[in-house]
Amino acid sequence: MMGFAKRTKVSRLNESQIQYLTEKFDEDVQQRIRWKLEEVSGEMQRKNDLKDRFYFTPAEFLKPGLIRSFFSRLKAIREKQTETVVVDEDDDEFDDNQVVEDTEQRNNLRNSM
Repeated sequence: MMGFAKRTKVSRLNESQIQYLTEKFDEDVQQRIRWKLEEVSGEMQRKNDLKDRFYFTPAEFLKPGLIRSFFSRLKAIREKQTETVVVDEDDDEFDDNQVVEDTEQRNNLRNSM
């Protein structure tokens, strides 16, 4: 007996989609507003460029689920970057303490000779 699995299409976002969604995410963070995913999807369909042409083609429109997924991944990436910065600060403090200890040990060795 053969199993039938639903085949899903893997789609990659293009540069203009990534830029648009990143700008929306940043607006959300800076202005402390929470975008409704349906509104972001609708704005993509209505957005015009400087020559009053549609910015996205119908094939580039994203569903709210894809937008939610992008926002979630972007949030996780940025939180991970923030954690990395904190770890780096702790490492610097350790290095400073190590330098002080090494200097004291050298001075003690010189004085003992």
